[in-house]
Amino acid sequence: MKKKLAILLTTVLVFGMTLTGCGNDGGNTPAPEEGQNAESDAGNEEQPAENEEKEDQKEEEAGSDASDLKVAFITPQATGDNGPVDDIMLAIDRVKNDYGIEVQVVEALDTTDQEDAVRSFAAENYDVIFTLFQQFVEPVRKIAPDYPDTKFIMIYATDDLGMDNVVAYAYDAWETSYAAGVLAASMSESGVLGNVVGYEDDTIVANSNAFLAGAQTVNPDATVKRVNAASFEDPAKGKEVGNQLIADGADVIFTDAARTSLGVIEAAQEASGDVFIIGDNSDHSALAPSAVIGDNIYGYGNTLYNQISDIVAGKFESGVIVCSVGNGISVLQMYDDFGSDGASDELKSKYKAAVEATNEIIEKIKNGEVTVEKDTSAK
Repeated sequence: MKKKLAILLTTVLVFGMTLTGCGNDGGNTPAPEEGQNAESDAGNEEQPAENEEKEDQKEEEAGSDASDLKVAFITPQATGDNGPVDDIMLAIDRVKNDYGIEVQVVEALDTTDQEDAVRSFAAENYDVIFTLFQQFVEPVRKIAPDYPDTKFIMIYATDDLGMDNVVAYAYDAWETSYAAGVLAASMSESGVLGNVVGYEDDTIVANSNAFLAGAQTVNPDATVKRVNAASFEDPAKGKEVGNQLIADGADVIFTDAARTSLGVIEAAQEASGDVFIIGDNSDHSALAPSAVIGDNIYGYGNTLYNQISDIVAGKFESGVIVCSVGNGISVLQMYDDFGSDGASDELKSKYKAAVEATNEIIEKIKNGEVTVEKDTSAK
């Protein structure tokens, strides 16, 4: 192993974060029910107490097996992003609390380290290796065939590698982005909406287009100005582009920019008049209770937690799994305590009506009345 990577892998991040909400259910995805012995034997004359003792023993053995799982998570983006990585870190904390599993975390921020990180954990006989984002597809494609007993889970990837030990989780985030457009247009006075992104790929462009399409169901004249901040980790840049959008008339800004979004929120707080934010991949409401009207939660953390739960229960499905509004993984999170820092009753009432209209659309997406296509065209 390269010396640089060896240093990286010895710096294991230990997190004891207090669980906060993720998703409409507060992120509390229930743990799978503990296995019960469904077998019965008509000739079994054991006393009930003895049966209960055996069941307890089985449960203890199952718990021990779970805690022995060797699990790693490799991220190309630093923790503390108030976005996808922090959402996953909260899920890792839940995994530790619920299953006693310690997840080794490595920040492989340099692209030259990413393949080495995957290979190192596989060579150390890890049972499960999680990766984040599309750049890990090629490393997993190279390495996974040599380690058939290791399960590779790629979060936010769309490639079916055709291997029994590899699963990719893709996210139809344009569905929640469409709902975010409804929420934004319902709160906007100017009809001018902003969209700050960390970079542009097909998914992010599709999210932006869906945001516009949802907004135009409320206000056909609504427009969206998308700005590429070219970073997911630059709050100063976020504040700069946020101020520019506000100067251009945007009164609701939708972010897809992780830590960069913090600067956009700050710009909204300092603006004269009401400017609202719909954030991404983390609960930002406490930062600005009268400015943050929602957060687009793709469900990265729920993906990790649910996958570990399945593995503990003896289940694993390879291929590509799509997370969406329909299966409850991806959600547009809205807040009952909006305006708790002193918003007027009029603004709170407006928000309540906007939430109701948005929830109606979400239900129509769930039941198939509204279909949100992935539109990657230039707008």
